[in-house]
Amino acid sequence: VEDVCDVIALDPNGDGRFDDAKVVKTVPVGPSRVRGHSGHHAIGFDADARTAYLTNPGDGTVMALDLKTLAIKATFKVGGQPTALVVVGGRD
Repeated sequence: VEDVCDVIALDPNGDGRFDDAKVVKTVPVGPSRVRGHSGHHAIGFDADARTAYLTNPGDGTVMALDLKTLAIKATFKVGGQPTALVVVGGRD
């Protein structure tokens, strides 16, 4: 079973209601490593809202997701079992 991240538009028509929420893209991600209460994917966003970072605890990587194109733009091998992120700063 492949792990995925569903990108959801919560209010696609902008009417302030969420009953029309829909999946706009499903992005394949690296594996999780769920054992007990650790090993889940985490996500963090840069201050400019241009990039999301996703952890892949099963293979020790962090992926950068471009929020405009919804494409993975880089995968970084960090080792270990990344299960949390702290994203600091933006372009300025």
